[in-house]
Amino acid sequence: NYILGLDPSLSSTGWAVINGDTGTIIECGKFTTSNKDCEDDRLYKIGTAINLILDKHTIRSAVMESQFLHKNVTVSMQLSRVRGVLVYILKCHGASIEHYSPSEIKLAITGHGNSDKEDVAKSIIECHGDNPVIQAIGTYSDKSNKSKTSDIYDAIAVGLTSLSLVR
Repeated sequence: NYILGLDPSLSSTGWAVINGDTGTIIECGKFTTSNKDCEDDRLYKIGTAINLILDKHTIRSAVMESQFLHKNVTVSMQLSRVRGVLVYILKCHGASIEHYSPSEIKLAITGHGNSDKEDVAKSIIECHGDNPVIQAIGTYSDKSNKSKTSDIYDAIAVGLTSLSLVR
């Protein structure tokens, strides 16, 4: 009874596998692609990575943030294509898909719909900090480098939102 939380992005897609019965975060991470590669290759890499997760875990449902229109049309189009790849693969594996708005996610995790991403990560750390999976992620960082953890925390948050509980 696992839930897959996803934070889709062409450059760094965060993911988290959560036990739907206990709310325990089982595994999480991010898969990254390089802007030096063509978009088709990047989408293929994302699809391959998500397939590996779905082959390893029996996912009953996946959860993503609802799509929003970015100020930059190119970014919105890229995000739509990433989401399309993810939806297709998830459906091929028989997973249902849920979508939550950013304010719904923030409200579920922090109790406030206008919290910032760092507040969401702090709430997750407070509630799940004894979990070795969370300890391995480390502190929240939104800097675009290998230490960036915001995508992972966002994926955990969206997955936990579907449970309507934070332990």
